[in-house]
Amino acid sequence: MTWYFVALSALVSLDIMLLVNMCIHCFYPATNMAAFGFAFWFLPPFLPLLAPCWSLYAAVTGSVSAMKTVGNLNSVIATVTIPLTMWFAYINHDDPIYIFVLVLMLLIKSALSAVSAKITQSLINPRFAQNQEQLRKILTI
Repeated sequence: MTWYFVALSALVSLDIMLLVNMCIHCFYPATNMAAFGFAFWFLPPFLPLLAPCWSLYAAVTGSVSAMKTVGNLNSVIATVTIPLTMWFAYINHDDPIYIFVLVLMLLIKSALSAVSAKITQSLINPRFAQNQEQLRKILTI
């Protein structure tokens, strides 16, 4: 189970690094904000900034409700914010490497949701793995 916590911390740190990279790209040439940065930051408002902060809070406190909220925030980012940003970046002929960064953000968000779901299940029912092992012994013929 410890590896899941290590994976969660690694994924949160990767998510924050990609957010900083995309933030710099959205703001550095001022034209980027008008071209596609508004979709990243304002559709829904400030969600890409809120999700890593909330994810960090959930990882530090181990709160089950915070981890569930992180899963919901990541799902909204993965289904609304990132595809819209990718579309506007493609329309405005942005550098393809940043579209790849957005795809990498999607992959990180998916992995983060999977790992946090496993940790959430473990926090809700700490004996789940032990019970599964006992059931496997009982049910094998």
